[in-house]
This record gives sequence, C-alpha cells and structure tokens, in this order.
Amino acid sequence: MNPDSGDIVGAAAYLEDVTEDERLYRQAQEWSQKYQVQSAMQKTLLNSLPLSVMAVDSQGRITVINESGNVFFQMGEGRADRHGCE
Repeated sequence: MNPDSGDIVGAAAYLEDVTEDERLYRQAQEWSQKYQVQSAMQKTLLNSLPLSVMAVDSQGRITVINESGNVFFQMGEGRADRHGCE
C-alpha cells in the first residue's frame, strides 16, 4: 500500500494443496480404528480362555497377561491392566 495515496501497489497470495495430507490423515484414522477393534477382539479372546496366557519381553517383563493368568499368579482381576500389560 502506498502510504501517500493509500493505493494498493502489490499483493501476495499463498495456496497449498492439502489433498494428499487429508488422504493420509483419513487413512491413519482408518488404520487406528482397525487397530483398536483388533486389539479389543484379541483382549476379549484372551480373557475368555480358561488357560493362563502371558507374554514377556526380552527383559522378562510381562507385557500381556489374561485374566486367568492374573488369578493364577495371584495378581488379582484387572491388575495387569494397571501395570501396563494388555
């Protein structure tokens, strides 16, 4: 803008195509939903088994344990969830 006359003497514009970003965002949301459904199904299946099931990592930490395992190892129902196990 010209300070003397107030006339516009130039302009700038910035445009960005976000089509690919939107596609990737929607795909990530879809994968996240699928993961959550699969995770819930796995947890339901493991907890429905009458056997103790657990997984440990390379340091010997329990990473997954089902409810039968909680009872067998006297951790109490739901306790593994509070300790970061699935």
